[in-house]
Amino acid sequence: MANIGDPLGCDIACTTGFPLRMRMCWGQENLGNAQIRRLNADEGSLASIGDDPDYGYNLADQINASFDRSQPGALAAVGGRVRAELEKDVRINQAKARIIAGGDSLTVYLNLSTEVGPFSLVVGVSDLTVDRLNQGLPGTLPTGDL
Repeated sequence: MANIGDPLGCDIACTTGFPLRMRMCWGQENLGNAQIRRLNADEGSLASIGDDPDYGYNLADQINASFDRSQPGALAAVGGRVRAELEKDVRINQAKARIIAGGDSLTVYLNLSTEVGPFSLVVGVSDLTVDRLNQGLPGTLPTGDL
């Protein structure tokens, strides 16, 4: 991740579609992309390349997990793991999460506090992927902030 003077960094943003497009992104978009990758990675997945052994929390695995998503305590526990994972990123001062279960998916509402200010990130989680649904500045969590 290059910095180019932006405290939230700069990196390559790969977008899907035809043709495949690669472009540079920075600021909140870059930080949001980094958090999506973090929530798509298995815990410890970077250890094999000599990088951070504590990186990653595969949120998609929670869709098929054995916990009862209808129990507020279960969702709160996942929310706590999400917050803890995101706060491992030195660019994030504080993360707040609210998770809502719906059928075969989860929607995760995130408020992230950084040195350049707050912003929100809404993440959709299916049994296969973790995808950005919305990103903006500033953000508010739905009722029931965890």
